[in-house]
Amino acid sequence: MRRKELYRSRKLPLFLALSLSFMFGGCTLARPELQMAEEEQLCGILAVTGEQEAQQVKEQSLEGRSFLSKRELEEALTAELIVEGVYRKEEHTFAFEGVEGHVLGVMEEGEPPTIHFVNDGFFTGVEANTTVTDTGREDTISGTILVMQSLNEPVYLYPVYGRSDGSYYAVLDSGGVLMNGVHDEGEVYSQNYHWETVEEFGGEKETRSTSITVSVEAGIPVKRVQVRMYDENNGLLETKELSGKMRKVRLPEETAYIIVEEETVEGAVKRSLYNREETEEELVHVVHYPGRDGLIDSQEIVFFKAGTT
Repeated sequence: MRRKELYRSRKLPLFLALSLSFMFGGCTLARPELQMAEEEQLCGILAVTGEQEAQQVKEQSLEGRSFLSKRELEEALTAELIVEGVYRKEEHTFAFEGVEGHVLGVMEEGEPPTIHFVNDGFFTGVEANTTVTDTGREDTISGTILVMQSLNEPVYLYPVYGRSDGSYYAVLDSGGVLMNGVHDEGEVYSQNYHWETVEEFGGEKETRSTSITVSVEAGIPVKRVQVRMYDENNGLLETKELSGKMRKVRLPEETAYIIVEEETVEGAVKRSLYNREETEEELVHVVHYPGRDGLIDSQEIVFFKAGTT
């Protein structure tokens, strides 16, 4: 005999849970009918900013229709929207029709199946882990997506599901809003989706669970980045302006330390000091450049000495 139970839950910080309680209203499933759909499972969280083309198309389809009450119209507008997606195996990323966003997730592929963690590069501080025990397996992943603190558009997080036939879809439901309005640098909002299956074989239970946590953090991107390279006598060797396309910077062999100076879009200046003599490894600095749709594109800049790479 085989039995499988599915559920989804959200865990929010107390202050956020209180502010959004009227939206979630105790609902714990994006699609309650999936409780019996053994072939479907959670595989990611889709983060988007503002209204999407798919939602605009839905609203246009309601134009000209008659509604018996304002409540009926509101329910039609806020009803969950299913958008089909494509999983790009080579890049481990998703694309959805009429939606511009970024997915953090867990994928099982191949035969025998192997686990792949999905991150298209917009999530930082990503931690992923698979734990196997005598009673089952747990896959967990968490990450943060950065948005500009001046962003006026709401940020939405939507669940992504996979079907047994290899197709994927996202549920754009009315409870997906996580952050709305202007926020100060450093404010963080988090949401967790948990999906669990329990299979029973001859009285023995095996549990498989997926837990995905996405945090949204407000920040301030830079408009100018400069690196200054010094020798052990504090002599300036070279000054270089960095662009958003640069991923690696070559340092003169006699470099003892570097100073990375960043000017934000609001005019503040931040300086970071790296001592090159304390490590033989490459130096890595993360720069927050302005991205699309109010997001911040975090890029790693690798500094290496001549002759080492």
